[in-house]
Amino acid sequence: MIQDVREFTAHSVEEAAQLAGMEPSVWEGVEDGNIVVDPAWLHPMADSLGIRFDRMQAIIHLYQFVWQECGWLRYS
Repeated sequence: MIQDVREFTAHSVEEAAQLAGMEPSVWEGVEDGNIVVDPAWLHPMADSLGIRFDRMQAIIHLYQFVWQECGWLRYS
């Protein structure tokens, strides 16, 4: 979802990460699902993408629910 919004807003990974105060490698890791998202990152990420935090949060929770229900997300 984050990658889709970033691409829709025509931001490169580097631009979005800079706006959010993050390293591009961390941003890419979040998009790829290789890095667990620190909740403190969500506000700056939403701001850098120009979307409201509450909408981003709702979409993330929806995706997590779907992944859990489909067995795609495993917690250790």
